[in-house]
Amino acid sequence: MAQKKRQIGVQLWSVRDDAKKDLPGTLRALAEMGYAGVELAGTYDVPAEQWANLLKENRLTAVSAHASLDALRPEARAATFDFYKQLGCRYLVVPALPGDLRKDIAGYERAADIINEAANAADAVGIRLGYHNHAFEFEPMSDGRVPYHALVARLRPDLILEMDLGWVSFARVNPVDLLRQYSGREMLVHIKAFSATNETAVLGEDDVAWADVLKACEKVGKTEWYIVEHERYANPPMMCVKQCLDYLRTLKW
Repeated sequence: MAQKKRQIGVQLWSVRDDAKKDLPGTLRALAEMGYAGVELAGTYDVPAEQWANLLKENRLTAVSAHASLDALRPEARAATFDFYKQLGCRYLVVPALPGDLRKDIAGYERAADIINEAANAADAVGIRLGYHNHAFEFEPMSDGRVPYHALVARLRPDLILEMDLGWVSFARVNPVDLLRQYSGREMLVHIKAFSATNETAVLGEDDVAWADVLKACEKVGKTEWYIVEHERYANPPMMCVKQCLDYLRTLKW
């Protein structure tokens, strides 16, 4: 029986310097590697129409984009939604919270309220919002509460959770357990290497049991896109993301 073909994308933050210098060439190279889609983290001042043309030329899907809370506030959100709709993005993800909202649980809850309110407007234009974690959301506050769980409890239950499974592992949380806890909400996941002994490890050189984790994404997370992100480099970034994709192709899940 043939292995199911998974949709694998790459977060462009991984190759940000290359994209800034030569966006057309970078997108072309990623497509030639075999990536099916990209997730944006910035636009490099390139107009939406040009982005859309480049993606079409390279048969790449704009899976999603990272959008700050500021970009989702009432005065900015119409322009934000319009830009990414032109690229075909179905998802927008808040990549992190500003420091003033990470001081206490009340701050995380305020952030959830902002995201929920923006999601009401996003619904009207066919975009789903979500949240992307780092490791710090799993560090308990002085009262023992874990910010990530408080944030998710406050978010609308239909909003997606773009779990960065590398950061989850870095926080010493079992990613399979977390996927099960919030089952059905991980339409997008970040596949990022984590090694306790080698900070520049790529996928396959790290400590994460990726076959088991990815099976959980498939079974309980309802994952649609597996998005590679790599941030610490032993080799040129473009080489690193190719190594990561090559490794994922060796796995069965």
